[in-house]
Amino acid sequence: MSALDLVVLSSETEPSPRRAIAPALVAAAQDAGLEAVAVGPGQPVPPATLAIALDERALERAPAGAYRVALPASFDPTWQDPAADAVLVAHRSLADRLAPGARRRAHVVGPVGPALEPLEPDEELPPPVVAIAPDVVLAVGPTPLLVQLSLVSARVTFLFAVGEDVELAEALRTFGAGHVSDGSRAGLFASEDEARVLGRAAVWVGTPTGGDLAAGLAGGSGLVVTNPGGAQEALEALGCAVLAPSASLLAVAVDDALARRDALGEAARATEAAAGAARVIAEVQALQAGERPEARRAGLPQGIEWLPGDVDAIATGSGAVPDEPAPGPAPAKPAKPATSAPATPREPTLDERIEAELAALKKSLE
Repeated sequence: MSALDLVVLSSETEPSPRRAIAPALVAAAQDAGLEAVAVGPGQPVPPATLAIALDERALERAPAGAYRVALPASFDPTWQDPAADAVLVAHRSLADRLAPGARRRAHVVGPVGPALEPLEPDEELPPPVVAIAPDVVLAVGPTPLLVQLSLVSARVTFLFAVGEDVELAEALRTFGAGHVSDGSRAGLFASEDEARVLGRAAVWVGTPTGGDLAAGLAGGSGLVVTNPGGAQEALEALGCAVLAPSASLLAVAVDDALARRDALGEAARATEAAAGAARVIAEVQALQAGERPEARRAGLPQGIEWLPGDVDAIATGSGAVPDEPAPGPAPAKPAKPATSAPATPREPTLDERIEAELAALKKSLE
């Protein structure tokens, strides 16, 4: 069997926004003229010259001899030491959180989400729509989360993503009744309706480790992020999120995000997460071809960086040590200027004359 150009590996067993990145990468690779396939758990891995792994277990299945690329979830800082030839991250601050060896192999490609586009309003989903990722429900708990959402002051359509989790859906059905404020609605949606919801959500509520934040950005949604942890600097730099460090601040964060949804949505679209797959393929091709230098931390010197110390360098404001003069005869000493005639004494001013006269009078009276 001849080797493929690229294989995209994932160990996700159920449909999810994170798993949806795999077909987006395959489509981007095919657009670039590469022969590529996505391989899920339990499927045989064909030979390939390039392998992109979406998680640690998938990376272990990379074909022998392939150039291996780790692509962690866009804002997840927990995969700190991928044993890969390159690590692609969403922001430089996330590269700085990697282990030293992986940090040197890190390259920034921005957020990478599924291929989504903002959609026109849906009569069944009156705006504003606030979508909640499954990992938020699991992390906070159905009842505490529903209590927080009942405190949101705006009239909202709340939609809970349950993926393929039947038990989660049943829990929300059991505890969800009566927990939304007057005028708001709450509903559930499964994996097959993710694109429909994400393309219309004004706000997407998620966590960095869930792998769903980039999906929200891809749909043009502003983010509310619970427990931002190591992703906080990246999210603040992108300006697309309201942070809720604890579950007790979730209602306040959602109200804030709804009040600023136009600005947050603009910042989300500016990340171009929906085009992230194409950036990944371009970066991987360049890395494989040796066109990218090893990543460096910001602020490190490039080559030899001379510090100011030479008098001439300081006087000119240059940090470089000036070149030594070429050998040759010593320059002639400059001739002494000719002595000029003494200048004509200046006439004292009126004030000076009065002061002199007063001093003379004072002396005569002593």
